[in-house]
Amino acid sequence: DYIGNCVDIKNGYVQWVEKDKLLKKLNLFLIRARILAIPLFAISAKSRIQELKNLRVTELVSAVLCISLFVLLPLREIIRLMVLSGGKADSRCILLTGPGRHSIYNGFVDRKRIVISLLLPGILFCGVLTTAMCLTWGVLQLFFQFLLIVAGCIVAEDLYLLVYCVKHINKNDVVFGKYKKNAI
Repeated sequence: DYIGNCVDIKNGYVQWVEKDKLLKKLNLFLIRARILAIPLFAISAKSRIQELKNLRVTELVSAVLCISLFVLLPLREIIRLMVLSGGKADSRCILLTGPGRHSIYNGFVDRKRIVISLLLPGILFCGVLTTAMCLTWGVLQLFFQFLLIVAGCIVAEDLYLLVYCVKHINKNDVVFGKYKKNAI
């Protein structure tokens, strides 16, 4: 709600993100990240599958993809919203579901909070999945290994956005959606 919060050029706000350009670059980056993940997936699977004779690879991959779509992606967005809102789930927090699943926070935030919201899901996912992978063996360990690779692809988007945000948002800027204003 830009109008309701007096966020416009007249009040000193400037647009810091051009969504079309960002999405084009982001999609190219994500395609490269996923192409890199496929050989990692195949190399790690080959050695492990030979050890596990009764493994049904299709079921394992299906389980990993379902968990990543229905658990990891929504969880990432919820974590990001909680950081952006300061831990308060209120009417300014919007979680959209569907093919273009993402979260929107209709409030003012600073660069520090944006950076934390982009880093925290990746740190949590990698920490939990690596720990789970170390504490298990056999099929379950392979499952967590694949899930870690898929989580890496999910987090790749956040890392790209992190670099983009740090490059385009100054430390003293206040951000509301696609607009920013120097707080000083």
